[in-house]
Amino acid sequence: MTTSAIRAKLAARGVATEPPYGCSWCGDERHHHGSQWAPIIGLHQWIEPDHALILERMRRRRAARKPHTSPPPLPPWEETVEEAARADDQYWDRDTDDEPEE
Repeated sequence: MTTSAIRAKLAARGVATEPPYGCSWCGDERHHHGSQWAPIIGLHQWIEPDHALILERMRRRRAARKPHTSPPPLPPWEETVEEAARADDQYWDRDTDDEPEE
């Protein structure tokens, strides 16, 4: 089975890339592989991929990920942790003696 055929088969199932530890021949994961037919090898059980294939699949999956974006800014009415801590310190540091000293 060619790489493009494997990718097409996985895409039909809604999987964008082969799992890194999927079968060497068909890309299916071990836990639901069973016996499957692949044109090149025929009927086969799950075959462990070699390290080069695992690395290739991991790199392909990483390249397909969306870039990390920073979270949206907080609305103006939500205070940050630092602002809350500062307000708390000001509350406890305030002078609470309302009675005049004698």
